[in-house]
Amino acid sequence: MSWSSSRQFKIMALLLILPVCVVGYFVYSRLQVKPTCVDQKKNGTELGVDCGGSCRLQCSELMQDVSVKWRRSFKITDDLYNVGAYVENQNTGVGVEKLKYEFKIYDKDRLLIARREGETFIAPNQGTLIFEEQLKVGNSIPAYTNLEFIGKPVWYAIDQRFSQLVIQTKDKNFDDTDIKPRFSALLKNVSEKQTISGIEAVVALFDKDDTVIQIGKTNLGNLSPLAEKNIFITWQEQLSEKPVRYEVYPQFSPFTQEFVK
Repeated sequence: MSWSSSRQFKIMALLLILPVCVVGYFVYSRLQVKPTCVDQKKNGTELGVDCGGSCRLQCSELMQDVSVKWRRSFKITDDLYNVGAYVENQNTGVGVEKLKYEFKIYDKDRLLIARREGETFIAPNQGTLIFEEQLKVGNSIPAYTNLEFIGKPVWYAIDQRFSQLVIQTKDKNFDDTDIKPRFSALLKNVSEKQTISGIEAVVALFDKDDTVIQIGKTNLGNLSPLAEKNIFITWQEQLSEKPVRYEVYPQFSPFTQEFVK
């Protein structure tokens, strides 16, 4: 083969190989599917199948259970009681959007006298006071209160900006000089940019032994940046003893907040 023929052959071969390489690259890139959080495989940064790592859904087997610190019934009138339970989530940065529960009230003989189902969110790395009001017990007297979660919680990673949402409580006051005891306080959104939405304020009154003796709830709605609102809660009857400490739990779901960028 002459030098010119060899040169032409090499050029022709190069022209043929180049498009084959280009086509091969695109075919290869199409076949190499990137890991996703819905491909039913454990890949990428995932800690389980489609959970953990960069996925919003977290692996339930790696989460600590929601712990119930106390649950109790509180008298309103002879046949009506409020029920409450304080639960804690010790998982950092993750929460539950909807968790169903059921309160059950029993008399001293362990007979069921009232029950109520509900649903709550669980915020990351903090406590939640679950509250249900006006359960009818008839002529029975509550002796035991239980809280059961229905189904397994589904855990999701929470926007890190949620930890910056803080509501400050000021001017707490309890007044029992009237027939109906009354609690008031001033709540303030300390954020300069972020509106906090869907706020409910649950109040717990404690005795000298630091035991909860009564609770109440009011819906606060939204608080715009640096805004303040007063809350008022009234009970129908005088308490069995005067509270010595008051706690306000401003609660709002991390799943309904619209964060300012």
